[in-house]
Amino acid sequence: MIKARHTQWAQIIFDNYINKLLKKNFSHFYLTKNLAHFQENTSYLITPNHISWWDGFFVYPLFKKWLHKKAHLVMLESQLTQYWYFRHIGAFSINPGDRNSVKESLNYSLEILAKKDNFLVLYPQGKIESLLNDSFELHNGGLRYISRNIDCHVFIVGFCINYHNEMKPEIIMHPGPILTTSQIRENHSLYQEAFHDTINQLKAKVAKREFITDIFPNLKKPKPS
Repeated sequence: MIKARHTQWAQIIFDNYINKLLKKNFSHFYLTKNLAHFQENTSYLITPNHISWWDGFFVYPLFKKWLHKKAHLVMLESQLTQYWYFRHIGAFSINPGDRNSVKESLNYSLEILAKKDNFLVLYPQGKIESLLNDSFELHNGGLRYISRNIDCHVFIVGFCINYHNEMKPEIIMHPGPILTTSQIRENHSLYQEAFHDTINQLKAKVAKREFITDIFPNLKKPKPS
């Protein structure tokens, strides 16, 4: 397993690179509603939907700024081997085809979430799927393992890339509920229902163009509700 190795030089370069990349390729970054208040005394597991190659570029700068915590992201080992520099901003590897590798990566996730100044991004779909696919499945083995072994907050969030009346597409983010791992331990279907509800609400917001703010150009965090 390839572990994360945060380095300051990589984060400075990557932060500037992501901001320029997003502004170059997208027209707006809309938020559909205000965010809940983030607590300082807990770690966060962020579980977005997985719709495109861009997804990590949406999540990393936002929650790094908004949570004021150290970022971590799970990547396929084959991808992280090729794009090795991502480990310097918090990426670590998983090899789904190797059971021992999966367990090692999940235990490493527990080490990360045991520290309240960390957050971890995990894509429960396990692969890129179109937002138009209503029959997507969640691969919940990782979340179940984490929920059984540690207490932290789990934030569900939905993203959409949408073309409207400009040449460049817009990004839309819909914040879902924040659950605790203790709630998920007691009733895992609660998470599954909340995830599907978040995606359905996102689609409805996009269709009606119900947005509260555009967080471009500075990706600033709006005031919590």
